[in-house]
Amino acid sequence: MTTPSLFPLSWHLPARSLIQAARNGDESVFLVGPPGSGKSALLRYYADGHADREGDASESMLLPAADIRMVLLGRARYPNAIFAAIMHSCRQQISPRLQRKGPSVVLSHVAEWLAKQDVRLLVLDEVQHASPEALFHAMLLIDACESEHRHRLGLVLLGTPEARRTVEETSQLGQRVPVLLAVPLLEAEEIHQLLQRHESSATLLRRLGVRKREHLL
Repeated sequence: MTTPSLFPLSWHLPARSLIQAARNGDESVFLVGPPGSGKSALLRYYADGHADREGDASESMLLPAADIRMVLLGRARYPNAIFAAIMHSCRQQISPRLQRKGPSVVLSHVAEWLAKQDVRLLVLDEVQHASPEALFHAMLLIDACESEHRHRLGLVLLGTPEARRTVEETSQLGQRVPVLLAVPLLEAEEIHQLLQRHESSATLLRRLGVRKREHLL
C-alpha cells in the first residue's frame, strides 16, 4: 500500500518544529486557522506515522501513532466530557461507576493510563467548541501526568480564530500556551504552482488536506 503524502506548504515547516517541541514537552502550541484549512489533516498525518518520507511536509519527521492522540472535542462542556473524548481517542471508555466518583478521580485515572501507554502528544481539535472549564481540566491533566507519574505530555490545540477567545477565557491556559501559529491562506502563485503539478483542483485539495476551494484563497 502506497503511503499518502501531503504537499509541503509554507506553514508546514514552522508547524513541524512546534509540534516536535510539544512532543518533547518543551512547548504547548496553538494552531489557529479557518475551517478546512488543513490543520487537522497535518496532525493526522503525523499521528498515522506517514511523515517520514523525503519531500513530505515534515521533512523526515516521524511521529509514531503510539506517541500521539487526536481528540475531537465536539461539544465538550464538562470535565468528564473531555476526559471521555481523550479516552475514546485511545479506544478506551470511562465506566459510569468511575465517572460518579468525580472529575478529580477520573483525571487521575486518565493521567495514569496515558503515562502507562507512553503517549507523548495530546492534540485537542476544534477547541472553539469546548468550554473553558473543560479546557482547564485538560491543562490539569497535563500537570497530573508530570507530577504524579513523571511523564511529560505535550499539548497542541487546534481551532478556528474564534477559539482564541475560548483559550483566553480559560484560567491560566492562555499563559500556558504561549506559542500561537496562525495558519495562512495560500498565495495565488503558490496555488498556481501546485495546480500545475496535479490533474485537478479536487485532487489537489485532497492532497493538501483542505476541504473547500475557498479555504485556499
